[in-house]
Amino acid sequence: MIDFNNDWKFYKGEDSNASKPDYDDSKWRKISLPHDWSIESDFSNEYPATNQGGALPGGIGWYRKTFTVPAVFKDREVRIEFDGIYRNSTIWINGYLLHKETNGYTSIFRWLTPWIHFGKPNIIVVRVDSSRQPDSRWYTGSGIYRDARLILTEKTRIDDRFIFVTSQRIDGKESRINIHGTVTVPWPKGTQLVNMRAELYGPDGEPAASDEMQCNTSLASCEFNLKLR
Repeated sequence: MIDFNNDWKFYKGEDSNASKPDYDDSKWRKISLPHDWSIESDFSNEYPATNQGGALPGGIGWYRKTFTVPAVFKDREVRIEFDGIYRNSTIWINGYLLHKETNGYTSIFRWLTPWIHFGKPNIIVVRVDSSRQPDSRWYTGSGIYRDARLILTEKTRIDDRFIFVTSQRIDGKESRINIHGTVTVPWPKGTQLVNMRAELYGPDGEPAASDEMQCNTSLASCEFNLKLR
């Protein structure tokens, strides 16, 4: 995981050319995330958000960030994660339209690998539009108001966002724990057999239980269910 909060450029206003990779953002303001441009303004009950929405303006804002993924990682998968963008966000990577999201509270996860230039500069651009006001019963802010991160994983991987651990039975004599998740392999790869193994360690650091299975990825992914007892 790579912290993606620093070295962003920001511009408040509209510019239809700002999504282009060769756009000159040298005059834009340097910022770090999380960032809320509304709170930077003076309060006024004349703003469309009204006092109920914080008496601060919305509007349109642009974010750009130049970053490099070292060539040594060219065999990895690259994912971008935004914990929160308010709202109506549009995201580009190297000029490619990656994602549109209307909700301002939804976390965004998107794979960048097909459009990443390993060992060379990349440009990620985010346009945010919170100009429709009032749109809430409370103050929402505007912009990339939560953390961002870059995730590098192996091609064959367990999806770390969807691991579920449940306990069927825990008492003084016995415990049964299920681990459920998904294994993903590169597409297209056809059928692969992936060996899965889970181990549970006790407070003393010693293994307490384990289970293993083979996962058949005939459809580029497979579900696994490991039982520890």
